[in-house]
Amino acid sequence: MTLEAVRSPSTAGLTSAIAARLLEATGPNELGVKSERPAWRLLVTQFNSPVIWLLLVACVVSALVGEVIDAAAIRTIVLINGLVGFFQEYQAEKAVLALRAMTAPRARVIRDGRMQVIAAAAVVPTDIGTIRCSAGIKCAPISRNSTGSVRTSPIQKRRVMSISS
Repeated sequence: MTLEAVRSPSTAGLTSAIAARLLEATGPNELGVKSERPAWRLLVTQFNSPVIWLLLVACVVSALVGEVIDAAAIRTIVLINGLVGFFQEYQAEKAVLALRAMTAPRARVIRDGRMQVIAAAAVVPTDIGTIRCSAGIKCAPISRNSTGSVRTSPIQKRRVMSISS
């Protein structure tokens, strides 16, 4: 389905059926999110530091010269440091994922002749979007033409209008 096939001069917006087909054809409107790292990789990265490698070399050298207590102390400190770092980073990644799920962006679009609030990932090319501005915040209506460049109204070219909600 091409964009020209769904383009219409009306302000009624897309129909839900056309929007569903466009969403299937173009995919969700979202940034690529890097996948969650496995737990074992988080644990391994805790030991990938020059300071940790230096301590491990010191542990081996201490063991070779007969300082078993020093070697055991260094090894224990390195292990505790790695485990504490792992648990902190693991919990931080879980918290970031939970925050990302709680703050899923929404968009106001005109579909089937009326304004609807949908997930921002469901916005498709040629959707007519609306912007609601607070009092005192300057907003200007913008849209994109068929080439993807920003198109402004003649009024906007002269001045930016203040819109209050």
